[in-house]
Amino acid sequence: MKIFKIAWLKIRSTYSLPLLILSLIILAFYIYIGIIESELAYTSGHVSLILPLKTAVIELLSIYLFSYSVLPTNRIVSKSDQDFLFMIPVDEKELAIGIICSYLIINMLLVGILIIFTAPILGFGSFVLFLLFSILLSFIPILSLRLKTLYRVLFTLLLLIWFISAYFNFPYSPLSMLDNYTSSYFILLGLTLAIAFLSLNKLNIYDLVKVNYQSSRTIKNPIIFSPSSSPFLTMLKKNINLIELGGRLSQIAGGQYLIARIKIYYVLIPMIVIAVLAYLFPQLSFLILVVEFILLLNYAQASFINEPLWLDLSIMPPSKFARNYLLSKTLTLYILFIPLIISEFMSGNISFAIASLEFPLTFIYISSILARFYPVPQSGVQILNVRRMIFTLIGTIPVLVILFLSLLFPLFTFVIIVVLVSYFFLNKRFWEKAFENAISSPY
Repeated sequence: MKIFKIAWLKIRSTYSLPLLILSLIILAFYIYIGIIESELAYTSGHVSLILPLKTAVIELLSIYLFSYSVLPTNRIVSKSDQDFLFMIPVDEKELAIGIICSYLIINMLLVGILIIFTAPILGFGSFVLFLLFSILLSFIPILSLRLKTLYRVLFTLLLLIWFISAYFNFPYSPLSMLDNYTSSYFILLGLTLAIAFLSLNKLNIYDLVKVNYQSSRTIKNPIIFSPSSSPFLTMLKKNINLIELGGRLSQIAGGQYLIARIKIYYVLIPMIVIAVLAYLFPQLSFLILVVEFILLLNYAQASFINEPLWLDLSIMPPSKFARNYLLSKTLTLYILFIPLIISEFMSGNISFAIASLEFPLTFIYISSILARFYPVPQSGVQILNVRRMIFTLIGTIPVLVILFLSLLFPLFTFVIIVVLVSYFFLNKRFWEKAFENAISSPY
């Protein structure tokens, strides 16, 4: 009973009650639609949209795996949660199991959308996939946290290659059930049990805690700015040297705004590898759009979070600061997208290449919306609620629409993007209000 109380406390520290109720209603809706689709799949015996659905499932699961494995700190216990969870009079084993149970419940809320995509193909087997993948995502972050950065990246790449191999009808992929290889259910079950065992083996409650260590190492490569440099060039130099990835939205941890600062070549090298693979294997063209969307979203979610606004705004007006900041970030994004754009042009995917040229401009839209309506509080503490979810969707869904339209109507989409960018660049009152909220808002 204590375990369920701990899980409930962890969930409530992450989700507001209205958002939790809404999430449960949405999950119930997914299950209802999944049952209907499963019955139709069972009676009809075939599905005309199997390939698009299969592609969508592989893309969606790849995003989940990448997020949970490479960025496991998004799925651990935050400092604000530690302050009350560790004061509960239970032993460490019960506390750890209770926290993992909260992971499982929240993952089921997040992964429920899989049911809609897989039910027409797998029938009632979609519920098995949904449950196993929810369990798998509950343990992957724990195992990843135990690995050094290099091994964590290699582990993630191998895992992604194994799952994506189902796209090429590889019979021993954990997702080969999409091609009627029923043995893949047992492969996925075995993978889930193996990762769960490795995660729970000698598990310590402090394996679930984010600890910030102060390093005594000297700075090897300091960034030197010239006093005569313009604000734009200064920001561009900083952004090219260090890429900031992270997010305002942390479904599992809550209460944290996590930023990873990494050298640009750590991102650029994988982008080049993906571009080469997409050129050699044109079937992987969809992977480019997935990678671009993940990178764009993580890049935009980190915008303005670590900026000392009180200092920046004492040097230049809000609108001027925003223009310089967003333009420098957008140009950095283009540098990262160059290998993918070249690969698309060389492989003859002209529509994909044009979409990739337009896509980075949507960074300005997402960052502007989040800065205005989802400011980072000075306290650094958050609880997910309906308000935050709505504004995150407002910032994300139009970008997916723009990406789709850019494949069909590139010129029309470019005009839409230019209008949006012009509005945010010319609206001084917008940025005055945005930064005022960022400094004073309790949200």
